[in-house]
Amino acid sequence: MMRTTDTSAKVAVCISTYNGEKYLAEQLDSILNQEDVDVTLFVRDDGSSDGTTALLTQYAEQYDNVILLDKNRSRNLGVRDSFLRILRYAWKKMGAGCYYSFSDQDDVWLPEKLKSAVDLLSKKQDKKGRLYFSNKTVVDEDLHVIQEERIQYTECFESCLFTSYAFGCTMVMDDALAYAVVKHQPKCYCYHDSWTYRLAKCLGASVLFDENSYIYYRQHEENVVGIEEERNLFYYVSRFWQTIWAKREHLVQRQIYEISRVFPSEVDSSGNRNVINDVIRYHRNPACMLRLIFNRSIMQMGTRMWLTWVYRLLLHQV
Repeated sequence: MMRTTDTSAKVAVCISTYNGEKYLAEQLDSILNQEDVDVTLFVRDDGSSDGTTALLTQYAEQYDNVILLDKNRSRNLGVRDSFLRILRYAWKKMGAGCYYSFSDQDDVWLPEKLKSAVDLLSKKQDKKGRLYFSNKTVVDEDLHVIQEERIQYTECFESCLFTSYAFGCTMVMDDALAYAVVKHQPKCYCYHDSWTYRLAKCLGASVLFDENSYIYYRQHEENVVGIEEERNLFYYVSRFWQTIWAKREHLVQRQIYEISRVFPSEVDSSGNRNVINDVIRYHRNPACMLRLIFNRSIMQMGTRMWLTWVYRLLLHQV
């Protein structure tokens, strides 16, 4: 059975599953019931031991637009590599003229989620690529609302050095950015969505934030990545001492360095090269450190953000 649509907007949704039987059907149904877009769902199981693979096989047999990867040789690749494998496969099948999206295995999408993203992306043309993301509605296991997310997004490049604002389950990207994502398999430690977000920022692609929420982001005991709980003073004091004695990981720095090495000409043309070079060298070069400390864009984000930035720089935690 194939769900028909009157629109020409094609969206490839990539979903990696792992022991997700409990909530998976609800997630799949909400994707297949997206309104006014032509959805193709690419699914790969990452080595489940429950009934997930049987459920996926059932959907693949029932729907022509559900494509199951690695049906007979599924193995655990980890979250990032599994998602990127699916995206690479989807790109080969769908190619240019399609939009690409990531999905978790346990959420519920509102019917207008993908259409809202496509509408916003279609208003912006950018050869370097376009990335959409939005707020989420955090819910419990039974879909009761816990809180509405309120991301304070800043468009400047430097904002991606703090955190990855964009969660994969809210992302939709155009074919140009999807091609850049599948062009290189990252070697550094990162998730698929933080890699996609920082890649878009480093390349100077258009990043479009939607303050509306079109997704019920379910929180439960099996979440791989969840929302942060409110932190008390004890947490921050403990984290401070842990940070002082911890091994310096430089996780963001390594992502930025790898992107600049793999996409040198694109980074050069983005206008972000000088800041990127400072990030790569700051822990060995005092001049780079000072330029980052007094970076005007970061200082304009507010005193709290700037002090956090200085704290992380001085402890070599970027």
